[in-house]
Amino acid sequence: MVEWSLANLAAWSVQAAAVVVAGAWLPARLRLGVPRTRLLLFRLLLVACVALPLAQPWHATPAAPAAQAAVGVPAPGAYAELLNTDSSHYGGRNLGNTGRVETEPIPAHGFPQSLNLTLPPLAAVFLKPEPL
Repeated sequence: MVEWSLANLAAWSVQAAAVVVAGAWLPARLRLGVPRTRLLLFRLLLVACVALPLAQPWHATPAAPAAQAAVGVPAPGAYAELLNTDSSHYGGRNLGNTGRVETEPIPAHGFPQSLNLTLPPLAAVFLKPEPL
């Protein structure tokens, strides 16, 4: 997983450098003195800054398997999964905790109980304790 992060950092750094160079070099090279033309160029560069990290045709991150993690919680009970950004509703693979997780009497992170969670890669999971 460290290799993916460093590879992404390198790719994004190259992207940022290319956009900065283009933003500084193009107006002078093309002799863009009209403010409207410069504004259009900078808007196009902004769109490129937003779109390139999403597309990254030169660097595809392989999909990692979901990780299992024990997270300590203060009290026993059930926790509802409020949001899982890996849901198929958002274009994900539906990896997660099937909407609900029960605590286990295994101490973790200084708490007497823990949740055994399925954590999908490149996603966020939000949980809320259910009332007893």
